[in-house]
Amino acid sequence: MTLDWNCRFPENMWFGKLINDYQRNGSSTDHMEVDSSGDDMQGHKSRSERSIQRQELPITEYIYGAMSKHELLEAQEQEQQLAYQDKLVEWTKDRKNALESYVYDTRNKLSERYRSFATDSEREQISVNLQQTEDWLYEEGDDETEAVYSSKLEELKKLVDPIENRCKDDEVRAEAMRDLLKCIVDHRNAAKSLSTPERDAVDNECNKAEQWLREGSQLQESLPKNVDPVLWSCEIKRKEEELDTWSNYLCLITL
Repeated sequence: MTLDWNCRFPENMWFGKLINDYQRNGSSTDHMEVDSSGDDMQGHKSRSERSIQRQELPITEYIYGAMSKHELLEAQEQEQQLAYQDKLVEWTKDRKNALESYVYDTRNKLSERYRSFATDSEREQISVNLQQTEDWLYEEGDDETEAVYSSKLEELKKLVDPIENRCKDDEVRAEAMRDLLKCIVDHRNAAKSLSTPERDAVDNECNKAEQWLREGSQLQESLPKNVDPVLWSCEIKRKEEELDTWSNYLCLITL
């Protein structure tokens, strides 16, 4: 007959129950610790392998009471337009003053400096146009555009320029003739040191230039001053340059 331990030793019943409970709870605790440890490792692995994504966040600066970019551009464009309008007003004013000054200045010159260089019909036509322009300036032309004032000025200059050119050329023609004569004398003197063929060649060119100037000046003196010149000062200067170039070249090739 077999007796149970607890039956034989009643005082050990409580102790045996305690051992059984301990074994049962201990086994469960160990198992839970293993599972918990496994869960922690798995969670740590997933966090380390997780990819990091970066995203740019737009930042907008805003100053209370300040203009937006669009408003600033509009303000700058408006400022440029206003500046252009101011310049246009100044240009228009300058053109108007230039036209007015030209009327007064030309009227004075026409009766004094330009008088002998204009025919009677030219003086009359210019005088009429000057008076009409002056009247227009103080009436309907008081507030016109820059283009209109410039156009009026060009119309007057087309009438006056031929007379002004005659006057200016007459003032410088005498000096141009003296310069050409001096050039002829200088080249003749320089040719004295050359051999006979080269000296004769220089003298020949100098004689041609001198004859051209004599004939042109005689014809010019026979004409009245109120017609276009037949001997312009620019032609005399060009003849001097041609003689200089030819003589210098001849001296160079004989060295």
